[in-house]
Amino acid sequence: MIYRKSIQVLVLLCIIVLSACGNDYKALEKTIAHEEQGVEEPQQAVSDAVEITIEPVDENQSYVIKTNIKTEEAWLSEENNAILLRHNNSTGVIKLDLSSLSAVAAPDNMTVKASLISNAQDTIGMAKGELIKVIEGDAFAIYHRINNSDKLIGKLSSKYSSVIAISPDRTKVAFISNDTLVTYNIISEKTVKMQESNLEGLKLDKAEKLLFSPLAGYLTIKLENENGIIGFKSYGADSGKLLHDTIYGIAPVWSHGDHYIAFLYRNSKEPEKRLVLDGVEEVISDKIALFNRKTKKITYFTEFKEPTKIIGAPIWAQEDTGIIFTTGIDKLLDIHLYQLKNRNIVSLSEEEGLKLGNYSGISDIQVIDNNVIYVLNRDAENKELKLVDLSGKGAIVIDGITPVGYQKQDSFEETIYKIIKGRIVYKKGNSLYKIEGFDSKAIIKSKHPLLKLQYLEKSKMLAAYALKDGELEIQLVNIQ
Repeated sequence: MIYRKSIQVLVLLCIIVLSACGNDYKALEKTIAHEEQGVEEPQQAVSDAVEITIEPVDENQSYVIKTNIKTEEAWLSEENNAILLRHNNSTGVIKLDLSSLSAVAAPDNMTVKASLISNAQDTIGMAKGELIKVIEGDAFAIYHRINNSDKLIGKLSSKYSSVIAISPDRTKVAFISNDTLVTYNIISEKTVKMQESNLEGLKLDKAEKLLFSPLAGYLTIKLENENGIIGFKSYGADSGKLLHDTIYGIAPVWSHGDHYIAFLYRNSKEPEKRLVLDGVEEVISDKIALFNRKTKKITYFTEFKEPTKIIGAPIWAQEDTGIIFTTGIDKLLDIHLYQLKNRNIVSLSEEEGLKLGNYSGISDIQVIDNNVIYVLNRDAENKELKLVDLSGKGAIVIDGITPVGYQKQDSFEETIYKIIKGRIVYKKGNSLYKIEGFDSKAIIKSKHPLLKLQYLEKSKMLAAYALKDGELEIQLVNIQ
């Protein structure tokens, strides 16, 4: 039997009180009230009531969340062991209780606060509090905001305004202040200067110049001098100690476990080389190398001769079992996996299909278990998903796949497929499918346009967002 419980959540419009104080600060008062019987209607302007219905689908902890929200920008988040539905530019926050099939207005400590600083340019949610980037004359300042208190953590000139990196776990931020690279720890609230990091005279005008390792233990900066010579240095993110001096290489990529950096070798006297593929610039090289963090040694493990070249940055396989890289002449033809355990290179090729004109190229390459998964592009609209077993057990090709949006904590990206809990998840039509082994199975079917998917890490649930008659509907499926 299916039980239904519908709760209406009344979200009051924000009441914004402006005061012309000397430092241009503004106070923002927000009121979220739950509609209760017998309570008088407030006199302020009131937005339409948000209706939430939570329906269990089966015994596998699957649910359908139906709303009257008419925005594609709503998303789910997990905070303090609760699932929150955020909408209306983050001012509307609703707490979902799947066990009781109910929804209530979220407490104030779960709502996203607006910046108290009037001239804030960017606000970024962190593991604790928020970072606020503020315009101050022709320069910028960064504040850490906790409990409505703003702590100045650094000032930077306009030429470094976009050179800011956030660690994957959102516990650290890196930026350049007075030509020195620094990190700020959100948890300990300490700022650390990176040793020997005077960056005066170097080209550092892009955010991608800074790169945190996946576990946030290390920070890498990509360097380019006035002659276009490329290299990179790395530091301990908490200690500030130099991990290695300048390595002349491009496209450094940290392994998932923070143990290695894979990169493309380049001659220290030559500028970076690039190739344009399908309108996208890709870095190229003839060698690929590996930096070992513990031994501080660099290993060059393969080299290709012209006209064949390595195209694009290296990719780490799941669980750091190997490094994936691609080669070709004027398009990607071959995929290679360098296996760290036995130092072998396993290769597979789509050269025949590309030469016959069946495909325009390959993309989105990854390794899971002993399988290589990638996308075969027939053209901009028609794509196929291919899974190849490296031990020779076979391959499968799935046609008709379409890109799908993927919702992160507070950002959004478009993807062809996602690897979630060891499963390959992709979209075909208005449904989501998963691949386990060489079997493909529908996990979420929808009759309505599918907007995006999301994985809730703590709840171990996959969310699929769809629009039904212009209103948002979310399906939640347990995929343990």
